[in-house]
Amino acid sequence: MKVSTIRGVNLGGWLVLERWIAPDVFHDTDATDEYSLCVQLGPKQVFERLAKHRDGFITEQTIKQIAALGLNTVRLPVGYWLFGGVEPYVDGASRYVDQLFIWAQKHNVGVILDVHAVPGSQNGWDHSGRAGEIGWHKDPYNVEVTLQFLAKLCERYGSQRQLTGIEVLNEPHWDVPLAALMDYYERAYCIIREKCPVTVGVIFSDSFRPGEVSRQLAHFGGENIAMDMHLYQLFTSDDRALDMPGHSQKTTQQWPEMIREAASRLPIMIGEWSAAMSESHHTYDSEDYQKYARTQIKTFESGGVGWVYWTARVHDGGAWSLLDHPEFLLN
Repeated sequence: MKVSTIRGVNLGGWLVLERWIAPDVFHDTDATDEYSLCVQLGPKQVFERLAKHRDGFITEQTIKQIAALGLNTVRLPVGYWLFGGVEPYVDGASRYVDQLFIWAQKHNVGVILDVHAVPGSQNGWDHSGRAGEIGWHKDPYNVEVTLQFLAKLCERYGSQRQLTGIEVLNEPHWDVPLAALMDYYERAYCIIREKCPVTVGVIFSDSFRPGEVSRQLAHFGGENIAMDMHLYQLFTSDDRALDMPGHSQKTTQQWPEMIREAASRLPIMIGEWSAAMSESHHTYDSEDYQKYARTQIKTFESGGVGWVYWTARVHDGGAWSLLDHPEFLLN
């Protein structure tokens, strides 16, 4: 895996639900995440809803469209319940991963498997499966279950030709102690290296601490590893207040230095980014969104890092939904 050549898109909201991406799945409920949806609806009804959603949300046509846009990678978020047997989550998701690898080989697209949701939640956000407490690192059992799930992922998909890499944990919160995180990272690395070919990259989230984590990973070493940074400009009050010149300035003047510093230690991937901007203070037109997207791509590629847009599809077809906006990509 050469992360510098990755140009891809996430398949967010498909096998790990997010209400804002696919609200139809949550209709007539006040559920905020996949866990609470399963509790409210019960196994039979939620299985029916999930099957309908999964069958139609990402299809072979989606992968064909992604390849036709010149993209070479998809990053697939998966939850630790993927192989079943984890209540209240319902079974049935793994067959979609099996199918994805068939489509990916047919259309020559690489796949990054991303451990997006783990027991106890690594960040307390809805996309971890269950919003609320950040409890993953507080119970050794949670970590062991995560490692067991990672081993199953490797055993089932490690020999797939299209497997580009495995991301061992998505967005662990900055409050997760660094020592605990690095211990997990080292154990996860050993599992992947034992069970997968060396061509399968091992990807570690920067945990929103790119300086600290990149230094630790560089000291740790390891073969065919990379660090994943997620870069957005809409989740803090300062970023929401930016006007268009402000977004451009941050993209072209602040981000390159941060990327360059981390990349001096190990290969870097921008595993999530978007053209989305907050319109709470400013309004933007279609040309602004296109310019912002292309400016980010130029920053990433001039810095020698690969990138994966968040995300392929969103119900409203807005700036988060790349397949609705192919003009965001460079010609």
